[in-house]
Amino acid sequence: MPRLPLTFADLIRRSGLTQRAIAVALNKRESTISDWVRRISYPTLTFAEILQLEVLLNGSTEELSLAFDDFSAEDARSRIEQRLRLME
Repeated sequence: MPRLPLTFADLIRRSGLTQRAIAVALNKRESTISDWVRRISYPTLTFAEILQLEVLLNGSTEELSLAFDDFSAEDARSRIEQRLRLME
């Protein structure tokens, strides 16, 4: 049976690292990493950051790519609108 791709949250969990540790290593805000996990925003990384993330998560470029593959602008827009409604 084929395995489903791991999500970014799965990759973090598997690594044993915290979102904070990843944020510090990549020089990003912890909230940025949290937004990636919750699929509120999509990572824009340099090649060096991608390589660093692979090492941190003990993963591959393919796993990272698949973790964000089904992310869409519509999904992000929907989640942001939902967050705004909750803030009202």
